[in-house]
Amino acid sequence: MPEAASCEHCGKPVAAHAPSGLCPGCLMRTAIEYGAGRALAPLLPKLRYFGDYELLEEIARGGMGVVYRARQVSLDRIVAVKMMRPGVLATEDEIRRFQAEARTAASMQHPNIVAIHEVGEFDGLHYFSMDFVEGPSLAELVRQKPLAPKEAARYVQVLAEAVHYAHGKGILHRDLKPSNVLVDAAGRPRITDFGLARPMEGGSGMTVAGTLVGTPAYMPPEQAAAEGATLTAAADCYSLGAILYELLAGRPPFQAASPVTTVRMVLEEKPAGLRTLDAGISPDLEAICLQCLEKDPTRRYQSAADLAADLERFLRGEAVLARRLPFWRPRLWYAGAAAALILAAFGLAVLRTRPPAPVPTLRPGPPGDHVAVNPAPPPAAPPLAVTKSAPKTVTVPRAVPAGLSVTPYSGSGARQTFTFRYSEPAGASPIAAELEFRDTKSGRVCRIFAEPDADYVGLQFDPAKGPGLRVAGRPGGFSALENTVCAIDLTGLAYTHRDHVLEIRIPMTFKESFMGPKEVYSWPLDGKSGIQLESRIRGEWTVM
Repeated sequence: MPEAASCEHCGKPVAAHAPSGLCPGCLMRTAIEYGAGRALAPLLPKLRYFGDYELLEEIARGGMGVVYRARQVSLDRIVAVKMMRPGVLATEDEIRRFQAEARTAASMQHPNIVAIHEVGEFDGLHYFSMDFVEGPSLAELVRQKPLAPKEAARYVQVLAEAVHYAHGKGILHRDLKPSNVLVDAAGRPRITDFGLARPMEGGSGMTVAGTLVGTPAYMPPEQAAAEGATLTAAADCYSLGAILYELLAGRPPFQAASPVTTVRMVLEEKPAGLRTLDAGISPDLEAICLQCLEKDPTRRYQSAADLAADLERFLRGEAVLARRLPFWRPRLWYAGAAAALILAAFGLAVLRTRPPAPVPTLRPGPPGDHVAVNPAPPPAAPPLAVTKSAPKTVTVPRAVPAGLSVTPYSGSGARQTFTFRYSEPAGASPIAAELEFRDTKSGRVCRIFAEPDADYVGLQFDPAKGPGLRVAGRPGGFSALENTVCAIDLTGLAYTHRDHVLEIRIPMTFKESFMGPKEVYSWPLDGKSGIQLESRIRGEWTVM
């Protein structure tokens, strides 16, 4: 006859081999209440000792069980123990998922990923132990208030490096969100909960099997669609962007009253610009975040390492590679003001509202790092001094008042940078200025026009999207994107404009060829005047 015992919860007599020491009534109540997330808290704490572990307190609850702060008796150390609900209630598939989570996490050793110590089963309950991180989750931090931009960027930059490490192991997390990132006592973010992680097919991607898994507010559209799409590293990059968005804005990019509505928003809507929520957020950081949140995976960062690198550039105050999005507001243009950028190497032309002045010829200067530009006919203003970093050449077809100069940037490795500083002497007559940058190796030419009292206007060229305008104003004037001229990633050029400083950065490795139809784009800016762009995109370029 089986030995008699008492129910661990209510004290009623039960058989000694009763599952988890529970009577049938408590076991049934556990099954009913578990779906509402209420059952295990009052039941499992009765198990003070669980194998080699002393359960001290519940600290978290997930889809398949609970997490306890515990003391590992044999080693006298504090750990976290995650266990499933009583074994008879878990399906075989849930048990396999639980064990897969443990194996996946245990295969990684990274300072920003919570380490697994032991995986096992005791008294019908599957469990694994891991590092106990004594600190809040990112969800708890941002619940108090949004983080400072640089603090948020640093957290996500570190997380992106850890995610890239996981991708190198062939693992997609698929459930990155603020609540799955714990911040330890040293301030280091650490990723946990690999319950939905799956191996990438061939080390590059995995196929969604038609079931919606993950957290809607942080999952990419291809995962939310649940239609057999292949997930790549760009899927986790989307989730990192959603985390960054919430850290900055205090809420995720998409959030609705129901998961179904949230999924629809993820699939169909664009996130609100961060700077519309907080104007103090840098346009560069906004661009990084919104590139992560692109609907098309091919338009996001293609690796978490690329995202980490761009965030590092932002933190160092360097130009980022993320494309800033157009942002137009109504404005009143001053009479006769117009501006344009011409990419002559590709046959791109901006039609200005009045004919340009004659373009002078360039007379080569003496050898060295200095090129003198002498226009013909002679200008009223002195010649323009231009400094260059060999082997690049900078030319200025039209003269401007004294005060326009080029200062060299100490470039290294695969990048060369030219910094243009523009200023008009007090009392000088306003004269239209044009700067031309020519890459002698590739033959590319870019011209930037600036007319009196006008904004700088830049053209962003992207073979996938076509041309797009960017505007940045002078002090006291209108500024659509504050200090941005343009960012031309795919052509290998990136422009930034800060306090009259225009930087031109040139990646030294790129090759592309294409040809497109003639197109005309018009942008009315105030209902009275505007800019028209006519383009025929074609050519091939290589920068080595």
